[in-house]
Amino acid sequence: LLRAYGLGEAIGKTFGATVAAAVHRLVARTPSRLMVAQLEDLLGMEEQINIPGTVDEHPNWRRRHPSNVEDFERLSMPRSILRALADERPRSS
Repeated sequence: LLRAYGLGEAIGKTFGATVAAAVHRLVARTPSRLMVAQLEDLLGMEEQINIPGTVDEHPNWRRRHPSNVEDFERLSMPRSILRALADERPRSS
């Protein structure tokens, strides 16, 4: 799908900031009026924050994030994704 929409250059052997930005860019191009980027995706977290159907087995909604919001400027994943979203969905006045 990324290739079909001209974003195939992001496809590589590993999942990183470039691929994550391309996927978010693709979603941002949809005609939906609302688009949300999840904090876990911005931070490149692989583990799911909430696993439905679990009560004691998984710390649902209680995990701390590995980075502070203040650290976003130096992290490549959030920078790449947020840049892609800003490019695809610029603010209108």
